[in-house]
Amino acid sequence: ISAAGEHYLITRFVAGESGSSLFSRPSDASESTGVLVGAALARLHTTPAPVSTIGFLGRDISAEEYRLTSSALTSNTAFLRRLIREQEAHLRSLNIFLPPIDTNAIVVANDTERVLVHHDVCLKNILFADRAISAFLDFEYAVAGSPLFDIAKVHVLAKYLAYHTGGSARYLDADAYLSGFARGYGRAWTYSELRPFYLYILLNYILFWVANPLANAQA
Repeated sequence: ISAAGEHYLITRFVAGESGSSLFSRPSDASESTGVLVGAALARLHTTPAPVSTIGFLGRDISAEEYRLTSSALTSNTAFLRRLIREQEAHLRSLNIFLPPIDTNAIVVANDTERVLVHHDVCLKNILFADRAISAFLDFEYAVAGSPLFDIAKVHVLAKYLAYHTGGSARYLDADAYLSGFARGYGRAWTYSELRPFYLYILLNYILFWVANPLANAQA
């Protein structure tokens, strides 16, 4: 228990430096770091999902500022549509009204693909040691479903951290990092593949910023 009264569970100590810390100072390692992340994420995505359904792992899992219970979803498209509708409803409850999204137009490639997905792949959740990845951290939002949840977030956060001058990874070269990431993963992705997930991530961050108005200065 911390001095502030918060509870923490430490299961294992892992040596390393977060990616955000790594790029908080001048660095020319953007592309090589992207290769490491891409290769490690590709290995993670070969892990079979530990549940038979698509969705968040476990029951009544808290996901950002809304809640979604496990269900018998068998389609990534249905899962993503449900997430977007949940977030739109939550925003409306906060008196934030965005142009409506036609969820019926959302179609996910490899619709029934079900692997273990980290679901929060950002540089602060990756530890590096001796020019290698020592650990992925914070699996509390992990899902069984499309790896595109992770791929899209890597792309969004690379651009955000590189161009948001208040971010801790301000020295990240986003283009070099994403080029290395695609090389490490073993393939590149089209905008049409990632676009549905970009919509979801956008809504997710709007909710996050509304609930944590100072958090965008601490990314």
